[in-house]
Amino acid sequence: MLAQQHSVRFLTCAALLTATALAEPRLADDPTGLLMFTDETANGDFAALNGAELSAARRGVRLDVYQHRSGDTQIDFGFDYEYTRYEYRNVPSRNRDLHRAHWPVRLTTKAAGHRLDAYVAPGIATSSNVVKDFIRRGSGEDWYVNGGFEFTSDSSSVHWIVGAAYDRIFGDDELYPVLGVAIEPTASTSVRLAYPVSRFTYVANDDRRLDLTVFPAGQLWHVRTDDFTGEFNYEMQAWRAQLRLSQQIWKRLSVDIGGGYEFNREHRFEGANAVPVVGDVDDAWFVRLGMRVSFTP
Repeated sequence: MLAQQHSVRFLTCAALLTATALAEPRLADDPTGLLMFTDETANGDFAALNGAELSAARRGVRLDVYQHRSGDTQIDFGFDYEYTRYEYRNVPSRNRDLHRAHWPVRLTTKAAGHRLDAYVAPGIATSSNVVKDFIRRGSGEDWYVNGGFEFTSDSSSVHWIVGAAYDRIFGDDELYPVLGVAIEPTASTSVRLAYPVSRFTYVANDDRRLDLTVFPAGQLWHVRTDDFTGEFNYEMQAWRAQLRLSQQIWKRLSVDIGGGYEFNREHRFEGANAVPVVGDVDDAWFVRLGMRVSFTP
């Protein structure tokens, strides 16, 4: 087995402005007005394919725009775009350029000792050759809709979390429960122990914040072959343990520095001559760099 490769890519401001969105769980108390750029790379060997390697790069931009607030109810609209580049060595397939974009609408409201967080996010996930001329080449298979809700009890020091979601974070369209608890041991720390997303947050001050999150990071894209005579689903499964430090550097401008470990990785797609390629990919470390611009005070 080849040694795991680690790579770090630091972006200049110009590169960030042309980057595109990394999907990750949205923190409940992220600023409602937020423009975030990210860049990330991770590599690994195909465990079941002798000498085969995978190199993955993700770049993205996310825009949250505050729209309406009335009392304890808030609704915001957003845009989230992710570009993923997979490069292969000794795999019977050409390299893949994949795109995902969705438009989330989120609702947060509090009443009678409970909090409701809900969202719906229609979007598209497909290959570059379709994106280049989506009006003519796109189809219903490229579209999807994610959605979910969580009820959180605010009536005690232990906040119970109950909900459900339907999305692709396990590598396919799937309905699953959301269950767990949330506690706040101190004024500056909070802990969420839940399925499928758990998180520890430490807020040092108004300028600095640290998050450690464990979550499923799968995805599914509908891919058309180069000559548009064939199509298939590219499914990716993985889990992540991700550490992120957010540091405000100037007024509403912050830098995100982070990384972590991606594990239980698996890819399923069609290679050359429609030959199925299914394989576990070695665990890998990854590094991220991002920038945020907050639109709210």
